[in-house]
Amino acid sequence: VLCALKEKLPEIITNTDEYFQVLSPLSETPCEAVCEACKDNLPEIIKTADDFSQVLHPLSEVLRTSVFEACKDKLPEIIKTADDFSSLLFYLSEAQRTAVCAAWHDKLPESIRTTDDFCKMLRTLYEAQCTAVCAECKDNLPEILKTSGDFSKVLHTVNDRFQTPCED
Repeated sequence: VLCALKEKLPEIITNTDEYFQVLSPLSETPCEAVCEACKDNLPEIIKTADDFSQVLHPLSEVLRTSVFEACKDKLPEIIKTADDFSSLLFYLSEAQRTAVCAAWHDKLPESIRTTDDFCKMLRTLYEAQCTAVCAECKDNLPEILKTSGDFSKVLHTVNDRFQTPCED
């Protein structure tokens, strides 16, 4: 069935829910075929960071890389909030996270408005990326960290994040 419909898949799969429904029950080889058939349409059907995460969720690391490469130019424009940033980075490798951070660095300070926003971002980053985000946001930190509780929350987030192995 997949072979017969391969050429029609980009017309059949028009949003991320459909993409997820098609990929979820498939093993690796058919999943690769669907990804390859739909690769050019992914930037059009992925409209939000949650869409991007939903597409990556059932995929292997190799297929996630393929999807990332197909969509990487669009990723900075679909990140609107700290939640979007965290959601988008969740399934990405360290190098991919670094690329997203670099592409989105000028928007970082304006998207981090609260201690919770700051902590959400820090939880999804590797140590070097956390350092870069902190440097990028250093002028805004006094506005974000207003109390000793805020400061403590960030310290606990960083400590918890780097006391345990990274989830990938």
